[in-house]
Amino acid sequence: MDDTKKSVGPSRDVTTAAKRRFMPSSTAAEALKRFHLLPAQVERFVPALPWVVAGVTLVAPLVAVTDLMFFTGLASATVASFLVVMLGPATRRALEVVWTGKVLTPRGALPPDEAFASFVDRFRCQLNSVVGSVVVAVAFAVFATPQFFLLVPEAERGGSGFDLGRVAAIVGGWPPLRTAGIALTAVLGLALGAFAWRMGVIGEYIFRLGREFNTVLQSGHPDRAGGTAPLGSLCFHNALVVSVPSVFLGVWRTLIATVPEVRARYGYLEGWFTVLLAVTVVLALVGFILPLYSVHRTMERERDARRKTVERMNSKLADLAAKIRSAAEEGRSDELAKFKQEHEILSQVYVRERDLPTWPVDPTVVRGYVISQVVPLLSLSKVADAIATRFFKT
Repeated sequence: MDDTKKSVGPSRDVTTAAKRRFMPSSTAAEALKRFHLLPAQVERFVPALPWVVAGVTLVAPLVAVTDLMFFTGLASATVASFLVVMLGPATRRALEVVWTGKVLTPRGALPPDEAFASFVDRFRCQLNSVVGSVVVAVAFAVFATPQFFLLVPEAERGGSGFDLGRVAAIVGGWPPLRTAGIALTAVLGLALGAFAWRMGVIGEYIFRLGREFNTVLQSGHPDRAGGTAPLGSLCFHNALVVSVPSVFLGVWRTLIATVPEVRARYGYLEGWFTVLLAVTVVLALVGFILPLYSVHRTMERERDARRKTVERMNSKLADLAAKIRSAAEEGRSDELAKFKQEHEILSQVYVRERDLPTWPVDPTVVRGYVISQVVPLLSLSKVADAIATRFFKT
C-alpha cells in the first residue's frame, strides 16, 4: 500500500505544478479581470467589426446588384458578427456569476480560489492560441468564397470539367468592384473563423469545468438550475451564432429545391448547401449539449449524494404529521400551531431538495434553442420543401 502511495504522489504533484504555472499568485477576481476573448490590443477594435460588416452589406448591391444570395449572406454575417462580439462579455459574465454564486468547488488539491484562477488563465491562453486560430480562420476564408468561382458558367469552363486555368482567366477579367467584394468576403471569413476557434474553445472549457469542479446546487434558486444557468445561457449563445448561417443555408436550400427561377440560377449550390446545412445543424447541437453534459453529470452526482438528506426530511415530516394529529386530538393548540409551522417550513425545503435540477439550463433557454433550429431542421428533412412548393404554387 505504501509503494502505491509513493507511485501516485509524484504524478499528482506534477499535475498541481502544471496548474500553478498559470499565475501562481493569482486570485479568481484578478484572473477574471485579465480574461479576454481576444488579445487586449485586438479586442479594443472588435466592437467595430459588426458595423464594418454592416457597411459591406450595404455596399454589396453596388458590387453584385442582382446577386440576392450574396447580399443575404452578408446580412447573415452581420447578424452573426453582432452575436460574436457579445460572446466575450457573455463568457466573462457567466464565469463571474457561477464563481461568486459559490456553486463550484474544485476536485483537486488546490485551494478553491487558486484552482478557479488557474482554470480561467488556462482558458484565456487556449482562446488565444495562434496556431489553432489561424488554421480555422484560413479554413473559413476558403469556404466563404466558393460561390464566386462556381458562378463561372459551365460553357466558359470548357464543358463539364473544371479547368482551373480557364476559370482564373475569367476571374481575372471581372470588374474591380466584384474582385473587391470577393476579397472583402474572404477577410470577413478570416474574422469569423478566428471567432469560430474561440467558440470551440468555450465549449471545450465548459466541458472541462464539469470535470475539474463539483457543483454545490442551491435548491430553489430563481434561475431554476441551482445557480448554474449562466453556463447554459453561454452555450446557447454559442449555438445561436452557428444557427444564423444555418438558417441562411436552410432557407436558400429550400428555395433552390422548390422555386424554378431560383433553381435555374443557383441549382449548382443545392448539394453544397445541403452538406453545409447538415454540418451547421450538428455543430449547433453539439455546441449546446456536449459542453453542458459534463456539468449535468456533476449535478446528477450531487443530487444522488443529497438523497439521504431528503430521506431524513421525509421521515421528519412523517413524525411531525403524527405530532400534529396527536396535538389536534388532545386540544394542545399551542403545540399544534408550532408543529404546523415546522411542517410547513420543512415541506418547502423538502420539495426544493427533492426536485434539484440536473441540467445547467433555464427552461426558457431550451425553448429558445428549439425555436432557433426549426428552419434548419425543416429544410434538412425536406418538410420545408413540401410547404414551400404548396405556397409558391398558390
